Amino acid sequence: MTSDNSVQVSVLGLGAMGSALADALVKAGYETTCWNRSPGKADDLVAQGAKAADTAGDAVRAGQLVIACLL
Repeated sequence: MTSDNSVQVSVLGLGAMGSALADALVKAGYETTCWNRSPGKADDLVAQGAKAADTAGDAVRAGQLVIACLL
């Protein structure tokens, strides 16, 4: 099986599930953009190479694949 790490992925919601998914995506080499309504939740992911979006709309526009982990 081959993988295409050129897909840009956005993760909205950085609770337990969203953070774990974003972490796995960054570690797998995907260009990952994160957004959370509470500022600062993406800091650890950004330190690993993810990008933080200012708004949910910015995150959606940044990703070819959008994962929403929101209540």
